[in-house]
Amino acid sequence: IEKKKKEDAKYYDGFDKKNPSHRGFYPQFIRGVSTALDGLRFAVTDPDARAVIKPMLPDIAKGSGAVLVVAFLWWAAELQSDPNANFVQCLFKSSKYGTMLATTLMTKKLTVDDRMFLLTLEKKEPGFAKVVSDTPKKKKTTKDLIHKFQRMGKMFVLRFVKKAIIKVSPQAALIAAPVVRFAGMRMTLGSPLAATVAALEAIPGSQAFEEPLSVFCESAIDSLDLAADLIKPYTKRLASKEQKDYLEKRYQGYLTGAGVLFELFMSIPILSVLVYVLAEAAAALEVLYIVKHNKDKTKGHKSLLGEDAVAAESQSMPSSVKPVPANNEDVPPSSSKID
Repeated sequence: IEKKKKEDAKYYDGFDKKNPSHRGFYPQFIRGVSTALDGLRFAVTDPDARAVIKPMLPDIAKGSGAVLVVAFLWWAAELQSDPNANFVQCLFKSSKYGTMLATTLMTKKLTVDDRMFLLTLEKKEPGFAKVVSDTPKKKKTTKDLIHKFQRMGKMFVLRFVKKAIIKVSPQAALIAAPVVRFAGMRMTLGSPLAATVAALEAIPGSQAFEEPLSVFCESAIDSLDLAADLIKPYTKRLASKEQKDYLEKRYQGYLTGAGVLFELFMSIPILSVLVYVLAEAAAALEVLYIVKHNKDKTKGHKSLLGEDAVAAESQSMPSSVKPVPANNEDVPPSSSKID
C-alpha cells in the first residue's frame, strides 16, 4: 500500500487523487450531485437556454424514437427465452443503452457546437466563457467513439453475468452475484456503498430489488466516464493530457456525483435523450466550480484553462462574498456555492 501511495504521489505530482478511498471523495460527490441539479434547473428555467433547446426538439424526438427501437429489439430478444417478457420492463432496462447509442450517433445534432455549454458559462462567468470559447477545440477521434461502445459493452456484460451464473449454478449465484456487484462498484463508489448494494443483493427473496440494483450498479460503473464525456467541451481545449488527467483525478468526486445523477436520468425512457442535452448546462457549472476551486489549491497545483479569468472576476466580487480558504483540500465550503 505504501509503495502504491509513493507511485501515485510521483505520477500525480503531489496532489491527492479524490478516488473513493480518499476522505474528500464523498463531500465532492454530494457537491457534484448538487451542481448537476443546479445545471438542470438553469437549462429548464433560463429563457436563452430554452431557446437553444427549442430548435433541437425534432432531433431529440428522433433520438427518443431510437430508444424505443432499441427497447423493441430488447423485448424481442427476451421473448425468445421468456414468452411472458414485459415490453415496459424491457423499455426501462434498455433505456440507458438506447440513449447512449442515440446520442453517440447523433452527437453533432444534439450538442450543436457546445452552445448550451458555452451559454451557461457566459451567463455565469462571461470572462471565463470568452477564454474557453476563444481556445481552439481538439477534434473528436475514432478513439472517442470506440470508448463509448466499450462503455456500453462493459455495462452489458455486468448486467448479464449474473444470469449466466444462475444458468450454470443457481446455488453459486447466491454468493457470486453479490461479489460481482461489490467488485463492479467498489472502484467507482468505494467499499462502503459497494458493500451495501452487495448486501441487498444477498438478501434471500430480494428479486424485487434485482432490476433497481442492476440500474444503480450500471449507473455507478459508467458515471465517471459519462461525466468526463460531458465536460469534453472544456477538456478538449486543455493544452495537455496531463491537465485533463489532473482534473479528472483530483476532482473525481465531483464528476462521479454528477455522472451518477445523469446515469439514473438516462434510465428513464423518452426523457433520457432530452436530459442528456440539458446535461451540458450542468457540465458547464461543474467545470466552472472546479476551476474556481482549483485556483486556490496549493498542494500539487496544476493550472487549468481560464483560471486567471475566474480570478480576475472574483476580485470584483462584493465584499460580502467570502473567498474559498486556500488550505481546504477536501471539503468545498458552502460559501463558494454557485448561484
